Order: sequence, then C-alpha cells, then structure tokens
Amino acid sequence: MEIRGRAGRVREFLAFAKGDDAGTETAFDFNRFAPYPPEWRELDAAFDRWLNGNPDPSGGVPVNAYDRWGYQWCCHHWGTNSNAKEARYGDTAENRGTLTASVHFETAWSEPWPVVLKASELFPDLTFVLHYFEPLGDFAGCYRCSAGVGTDACWPCDQVEVNRTPDH
Repeated sequence: MEIRGRAGRVREFLAFAKGDDAGTETAFDFNRFAPYPPEWRELDAAFDRWLNGNPDPSGGVPVNAYDRWGYQWCCHHWGTNSNAKEARYGDTAENRGTLTASVHFETAWSEPWPVVLKASELFPDLTFVLHYFEPLGDFAGCYRCSAGVGTDACWPCDQVEVNRTPDH
C-alpha cells in the first residue's frame, strides 16, 4: 500500500498505524482503524489458554468468540478474516515536502479495502493506493482512496505482472 501526502502527515500516519498483533509489534495493525471488540479478544484469550492447557470438555468449553462472531466481524470491518500479516515498511520517496511511503503486508484471500477506506477517513489529507494480488484466487488490482472516498470498482493494476505457468 502506498501512502502519499505532506511528509509530516505521512509520518504521523505510519506512527499511528503501528500496533501489536498477538504480542508482536507490527508496522500495520488493522485494529488501529477498526478495533476487534475487546470483550471478544478476552474470550478468545481464555479459550486459547483452555485449549493449550490440556482441555477437559467435561467442565464445559469456554466461548470461542472468533468462531462464533469474530470471523464475520473481521470480514465485514476489515475485508478479510484476520489482521495484516508480515507487515513491513517498503520504499519511501520525498520530493519538495511530499512523501510517498509504502507498507507491505499479507492478508488471507481478499483485499482489506474497509481498513484502507477508514485510514483515509482518519487521515483525509493523504492519498492511499492499495495494490493487491491473490495468486490462488487469480485476481489483482488497485484500490485508491482519499478523504473517505474510494474507487467504486477495482481495475487491473499496471504495477502487478502475473506470470502464469500452464498446469500441464
């Protein structure tokens, strides 16, 4: 994803976007833009402790909030079923006070356009361009937004080259 705008504001965005994903610092945390409900996070942590601590179902099984409600919540609010993975900073270029920075990350099966749209609402003076490529789903494209307004359709991205090898 590329972020472009006044250098100071882009740096503010990059600092804001940092987070913690399961105890690991990350360059881009979806929770900073659409926080997973904290009460569900607590239920999920209790379930994980139970599951990893020699579970005995005879005493009852704690609620797994992610399986019950969280999966659908994530898909609706993030556009994908889990937080950004392997988030890292990419190239930056500054020219006359305008900074273009990039953050690279992976998601499961789909592009997180709701997160990018929310980022553009919170930082309306910046422009966001999400380049995405899903090799197994065989799709790629770009999503551009600024000030809470995004493209209403994705188009083939000229910055993604897909090399396919025949299956036979």
